[in-house]
Amino acid sequence: MREKIEVINYCLSLVETKLLELKTQNNLIQQSANNETKSSAGDKYETARAMAQLEMDKLQRQIWEQEKIQQSLQNVLQYSNFELVRNGALLVCNQFSILIAASIGEIFYENTRYLILSSESPLAKKLMNLKAGDAFDFLNEKVEIKAIY
Repeated sequence: MREKIEVINYCLSLVETKLLELKTQNNLIQQSANNETKSSAGDKYETARAMAQLEMDKLQRQIWEQEKIQQSLQNVLQYSNFELVRNGALLVCNQFSILIAASIGEIFYENTRYLILSSESPLAKKLMNLKAGDAFDFLNEKVEIKAIY
């Protein structure tokens, strides 16, 4: 259980770092757009403002997505051990571990490879309701679930 909490906290720190970067970029673009002075060529000013707005919209979508991931991770912190695979489960496998919580992808923590997956991902759906001792095919290899937390 301690491993699961540590991995979730590590993922939360990654998300918080990403959020800080995105918000900083957004603020810099906003400041740049605010400092843009209207030149004699009005089209240049309008184009620069429009481009800045497009970039800020894109960053806002990324911020929203990271906040959604952050919320999903915080929610699974409250889940306890499981007998069957479901959202919030940490699967310890013979080659790597899988946390079903949020769509982050592959990370390495404490010399262990983790796949951090959303419960909506195809692999997570395939794993639902398996139990410790069960095996599944992943990239043409048989992977055994040793334990579920």
